[in-house]
Amino acid sequence: MTAKIELFYQLKSNHLILFTAAFPYGTGESFLETEIRYLANAFEKVTIISQANSKANQREVPENVEVRNLKVKLSKAERMLSLMGRFSKIYREERRIIQETEGLNWNIPVIKTFVISLARVKKIEKIATNLNLEFAEYSNYFYSYWSDDSALGLALFRSKNPEVRCFSRVHGWDVYFEASAIGYLPMRKYLARNLDAIFAISQAGKDYCENRWGIDDPTKVRIARLGVQQQGFHAGFQEPFTIVSCANMIPLKRIHLLIDALGMLETKKQIRWVHFGDGPLSEELKRRAATKIPEEIDVQFAGHRSNSELMQWYAENRPALFVNTSSTEGIPVSIMEAMSFGTPIIATDVGGTSEIVNGTNGKLIHAGFSANELKNELVKIINAGEEQMGRYRSEAYKSWDKKFNSDTNYIHFIDQIKAL
Repeated sequence: MTAKIELFYQLKSNHLILFTAAFPYGTGESFLETEIRYLANAFEKVTIISQANSKANQREVPENVEVRNLKVKLSKAERMLSLMGRFSKIYREERRIIQETEGLNWNIPVIKTFVISLARVKKIEKIATNLNLEFAEYSNYFYSYWSDDSALGLALFRSKNPEVRCFSRVHGWDVYFEASAIGYLPMRKYLARNLDAIFAISQAGKDYCENRWGIDDPTKVRIARLGVQQQGFHAGFQEPFTIVSCANMIPLKRIHLLIDALGMLETKKQIRWVHFGDGPLSEELKRRAATKIPEEIDVQFAGHRSNSELMQWYAENRPALFVNTSSTEGIPVSIMEAMSFGTPIIATDVGGTSEIVNGTNGKLIHAGFSANELKNELVKIINAGEEQMGRYRSEAYKSWDKKFNSDTNYIHFIDQIKAL
């Protein structure tokens, strides 16, 4: 960027244009409920471009935040026309990268995913172009919360407008090829080459992007951890011994393994398991719990709760243990939230989870664990003495404060944005 253009941008007011999957509508992306407050304080104006299918359940945002609902789902005609993407330069380049660099098969599912993605990318690029013209009086920053087609659209937009800052976050499913049903994520190298920066929420995510995506520029992927706000810490937990889990009821969360493990427990302690979240496996998992878990264990399916309701529940109930059984993760915000209250954790060693869970604040369990192995780890913590549980709780809280304090992490993130 020339000195003249740089001065021109410095004289303008800063405006952030944030692309989300649905936020502030619906119940997902709850972690943005905290981040948006920091962003609103850092920019004169924030415009959220939400791709929610419904405007139901709009969450509160700061006064200087405008929300627009734009759908980029392709029509039937657009999906048919997407096949024309096979004749583009980007198509040829992506095929070469996939076959030569990443060693993947350029097969029908991959081709279909690519051409549909490219069509959506072009729609996002047009939206970004129009927004940049509409808000020409501002110094515009474009931010995609996920490294998905929105981020790729911003990459295409920035390739034509190199003076505009464009960046994305990258979490878990948008990092790992293995998390995709076909083992493929579109245009990863294109994304890294054309965005100003990609902010990974974990060191593991950053390492994967650099190594598996084959990114040559070591400055392109940076770490910007998520964070949660400070909560009330208590040295002890509240009886009964409450095990809490918080996850969508979908296959990769593997909640059935926790149910099976609880079904094997033999203890004289009064145990309560509370699960927050719902999803397509809800009824199936409830039936499984009714069959597998003995009546002596109090089972509560609490459904989806707002972030504020969940935090209030933690404060009032002070659970003894949080359990995460996912097969793939970035770094779960649900673990950060539990730790901000001093709750010890049992979690699978996947993604960046090892960056928050260790032997001092709970227990990491290998990704391919069995229900019996999980049961054994549950027993160890259930039977831990008061002194040991106190240490677990203290270390859990310290881990949150050191790495996942929202004040520290979001201010650092904003400093990195402003330095682009």
